[in-house]
Amino acid sequence: MRDFERWHRRPAPRSETSAGADFDALRRTMRDAAKRFAGIAEAWEHAAPPELRDQCVLAGFAAGVLTVVVPSASVTYALDRALREGLETALREATGGKLVRVRSRVGAGPR
Repeated sequence: MRDFERWHRRPAPRSETSAGADFDALRRTMRDAAKRFAGIAEAWEHAAPPELRDQCVLAGFAAGVLTVVVPSASVTYALDRALREGLETALREATGGKLVRVRSRVGAGPR
């Protein structure tokens, strides 16, 4: 019978203050991510050629890997050429070594 009671205990209701704490934690996480990504986005805006900036979307930055979404395979090729010709080095220097590599994937481009 004790097991039955233990299994069927309802969790204590969440108070409104815990929702506020959850919201504050989420806000801190988003603010930290924005700070981390802002330097990468700024470096991209300064270093990337205009034709790539117009067609590519920065999708994420995690563990030193910048993910760039491109609209087609031809833009992937152009991005690869630019990275090999010095764009990756410029981005790495502009971010103080935070950037390790750039990954591209074909997906929806800018709208």
